[in-house]
Amino acid sequence: MTDAAKFVADPKWADIIPVREESQVTRHLPSHEDCSQLDVEAIRDHLRKGGTLGRMKGYEERPGQIDMAGAIASAFNERRHLMIEAGTGVGKSLGYLVPSVRWAWINDTPVVVSTATRNLQSQLLSSDIPHALGVLGPDRRNFRVALLKGRTNYLCLKAVDEFFAAGYWTMSAEEQEAIPSFIEWLRKTKDGDLDDYDGLPRSQLSRPGDECSGRKCPYYAQCFVYRARKRAAESHLIVVNHSLVLAEATGPGSGILPAYGRLVMDEAHNLEAIATDFLSAEFSLPNMGRVIKRLLRRHREAGPRAADVLAAADALISHCGKILPAKTEMRRYRADADYFPEVPRLRELQAAFERPMLELIHYLHDYCDKLEDGDLVLRLMSDANQLLSLLNESVFVIAGEKPTHAYWVERVRTERRRSYLRLVAAPLSVADDLRKMFYEMKDSVVLCSATLRVGKDFKYMSRRLGFSPLPDTPPERYQAVVADSPFDYFRQSLALGLDCLPDPSADATGYSSRLASLLPRLFTLTRGRTLVLFTSYEMMNDVAGLCRGELEAAGLRLLVQGEGMTRERMTKELREAEADGGVVLFGSQSFWEGVDVSGPALSCVVITRLPFAMVGDPVIEARSEAIERAGGSPFRDYALPEAVIKFRQGFGRLIRCKSDRGVVVITDPRIATKNYAVSFRRSIPTTVHTVTSADELFARINGSDFMVHDLV
Repeated sequence: MTDAAKFVADPKWADIIPVREESQVTRHLPSHEDCSQLDVEAIRDHLRKGGTLGRMKGYEERPGQIDMAGAIASAFNERRHLMIEAGTGVGKSLGYLVPSVRWAWINDTPVVVSTATRNLQSQLLSSDIPHALGVLGPDRRNFRVALLKGRTNYLCLKAVDEFFAAGYWTMSAEEQEAIPSFIEWLRKTKDGDLDDYDGLPRSQLSRPGDECSGRKCPYYAQCFVYRARKRAAESHLIVVNHSLVLAEATGPGSGILPAYGRLVMDEAHNLEAIATDFLSAEFSLPNMGRVIKRLLRRHREAGPRAADVLAAADALISHCGKILPAKTEMRRYRADADYFPEVPRLRELQAAFERPMLELIHYLHDYCDKLEDGDLVLRLMSDANQLLSLLNESVFVIAGEKPTHAYWVERVRTERRRSYLRLVAAPLSVADDLRKMFYEMKDSVVLCSATLRVGKDFKYMSRRLGFSPLPDTPPERYQAVVADSPFDYFRQSLALGLDCLPDPSADATGYSSRLASLLPRLFTLTRGRTLVLFTSYEMMNDVAGLCRGELEAAGLRLLVQGEGMTRERMTKELREAEADGGVVLFGSQSFWEGVDVSGPALSCVVITRLPFAMVGDPVIEARSEAIERAGGSPFRDYALPEAVIKFRQGFGRLIRCKSDRGVVVITDPRIATKNYAVSFRRSIPTTVHTVTSADELFARINGSDFMVHDLV
């Protein structure tokens, strides 16, 4: 018997996981009136040159950061909500961490910091938070910080026990091959964070909250989830992501987070999209199959009934999928438009699905009434509740009746070239939900990002995020401020708008061809060191295919998103390019933000299209229709502001520190020819100069002093 087989067969395999100590800290959320106030000027002084954090050699005082910290301190003191745009280079992380750390410390109460991306979480934990703790002096050693993730991010020992219970020799060859490395990781992990493990499927190693038996679980004393929550409950500063905050807000009393009154949401320009996804309903065979598969692992006798459910669900979903024409991946539907074919047949299939679902749910309830095993009852009742939830979601999604939602059916492609159909209902607005979950429940919510304004004000983002008082709420409770960037964009950057290519919205093929013939010469001039931003994978791949050979001949290395390298690895390759550069990165949606490459490695950013949302997105279409019904302009009131915010994010990839210099080239001719272009041109902190030919473009770059480090 192999060592792996022996480990799996050992009933005491979990003894390698230490027992968790029970929490000795009991804290209650103090009322606002019982909290000590921050000294706002002292908070500002921490960030001034010569202050607590400004004593290091070469420290540069940032007025925007100082103003931001002071504004947040005042908001905490006065129980106000704050929307703050902190321009690139402000150092917004320290701007909100300094008042958050001080508030949490002097009041011994948690402050929650939420982000949209893991990259920012890593930056906060490895760099910014340790730096911010300097404001506590010798007390910093007693300040507690926790990173908390969703339950399914942590290893569940009960799930592992169930996986091992069937025996090593019943596992697939792939699973057996993965077991030795899993055992090695299990011996080393201190937090059970599955983000640090790559091997067995996460679905086999974690469990949702409604399957947790809590203190009744035999592994409760070793549980990684409760270990993480214990750490969070004892902490002053808790770092999470937006989805976890939403989960806690929609399930109060769930114990995900300890009670807290101050919430800072960084990368808040992404909040609407994340909340929309979180609050959406879905009906699909894989969703159904996951619950059924889990149920059958515990109770095989339910097999015949479960098979009836899956067959009926498959028939129903397949019928709904008939509204998708050949080679069409997605289509919206509404109940009042009779999109679904053969509506009487649809109703028959719905009834044929609902009957076995209800029979299975009732069977599980009756079966559990006879059981004495409390743990099994909990798990089977969890399955029954999930099945009921899926049934209700299927009824809601297929009905398509609520004007507050967008409904669509789509074909989802999997990594193994398979596909499945799913039906989705997504809210058209999350403003009221965010108001009820956060602004009405918390003492102070701070929303911050580098891009929250459209034009000179916050009206658009405030409307989308529900950041406005109700009639019975004092208007002064909601405030918005700007923390200006310390960068001199007129001195550090050159922005050029090229007006000689075809309009990409009218002639995408011609535009791609002309763009591909222009870019190699540009990259030769910049010696690589360029990030090229696309709005679609199709155009990105077309242009890459057309110019790849010429770039290779010029000794330039082309990295294209989706060709096997992760986003983080691609960014690292660009950042670590040698002095001679030679790296060009083609990226689509996710590269428009979060890419932070300072210094000579990135001296040119190319924006290939004004980033309007692609035609066919069902949520965007439905939101546009709702705006039109209300008497507004879908373009002016939604499409244009969204594109401007994304455009600002793309522009912000270039200048990351005061010594950076470089060029932004906007190759979409609409930046020069359309009336609405003024909204884009005015949204960035420098002038966009129009050039009317490729030769003029290259001459302006070659004759400027914006290409740093002897590039020209």
